[in-house]
Amino acid sequence: MDTGGHRLDPDDLLGASAVRAAVDALMLRSREHVAQMDADQVEAATAQCRGAALDVLAAVRAAIGSPAGEDEPRGRAVVVIEDDGGREVHFHAAFHPQLEESGEDGAFLGTAAQAAAVRMLSQMATEDAGGNAPALGGSGREAIMANDAELRHLRRCVELATEALEAGDEPFGSVLVAADGTVLAEDHNRVASGDRTRHPEFALARWAAANMTPGERAAATVFTSGEHCPMCAAAHGWVGLGRIVYVSSSEQLAAWLAELGVPAPPVRTLPIREIVPDLVVEGPVPGLAEQVRDLHRRLHSSS
Repeated sequence: MDTGGHRLDPDDLLGASAVRAAVDALMLRSREHVAQMDADQVEAATAQCRGAALDVLAAVRAAIGSPAGEDEPRGRAVVVIEDDGGREVHFHAAFHPQLEESGEDGAFLGTAAQAAAVRMLSQMATEDAGGNAPALGGSGREAIMANDAELRHLRRCVELATEALEAGDEPFGSVLVAADGTVLAEDHNRVASGDRTRHPEFALARWAAANMTPGERAAATVFTSGEHCPMCAAAHGWVGLGRIVYVSSSEQLAAWLAELGVPAPPVRTLPIREIVPDLVVEGPVPGLAEQVRDLHRRLHSSS
């Protein structure tokens, strides 16, 4: 990209200096609130800003690194964040064209810009926001909005999980997607071999480390049928991969297995953000999550 004589490498947008500048700008916007926070609250706010900054910078990098085609849908999202002079923060969002319900999947359809706006709001909204936070399922982490392309990737994860089950393995599948939407790699569980570390998310992290630059990894997204286990989350974090979107959560899986009378695994199920605190994580996806639940029922009813 040429910016008035200065050649900008799109990957520079995900470099340390760009991310730091974005975080500083976001924190500056909230300086009055930050001044009233203790050290732990400032650390948590900084982590939230970093997640939001990475998400927006990754979206910008994708936009300038790969021009949109004439047939691709375009949209606008306007987000206003205001306070009343006190500690309450109010969120207002407007979308054009309006978001559409996707139907059977229980998610919403929108353009890339609209999806980026909702991801940012999801990071900032909390149950105690006290304002007009978007209805994204309580804390903003109960459901996601996905555009058509993302729903295709998520459905592919369920297909891979089904393939694993039909091959005599556990039903988990994952897809690694570049910032421009290119599918780079995919895999499903292969633990039936006797090696319990052969999870698809772990395999994709190793593939990314061997085949992608740090900037490419940070801008990529891993779509997966189930939230990463602690082993896979750690691998994802160490390799420096970007956003994770999962169909079903670890909490859901634990509840399903308990209902089926399956003994607890030797490794505790934990949310990804407890392993990689600054990572942008989204899910679960209603509708598709029920399909994953059915796969686990099939696995354990036959065992």
